[in-house]
Amino acid sequence: VAEKLGPFVDCTSNQAIAYFELIKVNPDTGALLHKDLINEAIADASGRLSSLKGLANFKEFVVEILMVKLQLRLIQHVTGFIHVQTNPKLAYSTTYTVENAKRIVDIFKS
Repeated sequence: VAEKLGPFVDCTSNQAIAYFELIKVNPDTGALLHKDLINEAIADASGRLSSLKGLANFKEFVVEILMVKLQLRLIQHVTGFIHVQTNPKLAYSTTYTVENAKRIVDIFKS
């Protein structure tokens, strides 16, 4: 979509958008379209990015990495900012939400 309709000014993503993108399958083979990206994120979470995990559980951390990786794939079609939503389960804690946001920024920086 981004290649056909872009460039866009900004791009925001959340967990639902990322989920529905990541579960897409090849209609001919039934294979996950983003299998390599998912495996890469799992490897990053347990390897080179593991020091960034903080209090997040492993699955949540992998999802954060995947959301960043998906956004970075779109960056060439965005003239402004890209955004990744923090974990909604942390919405009632300013401290944890800020910690989560900082971790997402650190993932982008890495």
